[in-house]
Amino acid sequence: MEGVQQVLKWFTTIQGAAAGSYFEFYSKTPRPVPPLPPLGIIPWGWAEIASLFVKYIMGARVNEYGNRLLIKPHPIPGCDTISGNLVYREAKLQLRINHGSRKRRNGTYNGQRLKWTDEGFTMPEVVKNGAIEINI
Repeated sequence: MEGVQQVLKWFTTIQGAAAGSYFEFYSKTPRPVPPLPPLGIIPWGWAEIASLFVKYIMGARVNEYGNRLLIKPHPIPGCDTISGNLVYREAKLQLRINHGSRKRRNGTYNGQRLKWTDEGFTMPEVVKNGAIEINI
């Protein structure tokens, strides 16, 4: 997870980070008007951050058959609580992950206990709007 912290620090401190407009330079591309460097603003930086957060830190993904949502969090050390909103199919879900809890690993979806497997917490096949709380 140290690498994740380094990437996030880099993403928030490089030029253009405050606006979410990251610059990409193409040093070998010829320019019609020298001496200006070839420059492009890459919008996919935000997609990378969102993917990092949802897929890798929150651990939300669909199982291999595409019919169930799995959640297997990988929290960053020093971050005790992670919360966010997910949209899965037509359901809007509020996800809260508590890390470092003295409770054993458990999860609930709208008050109902979630099953834990090696893949993570398994959501029911039919998911409606609601709240997910996970303690790891």
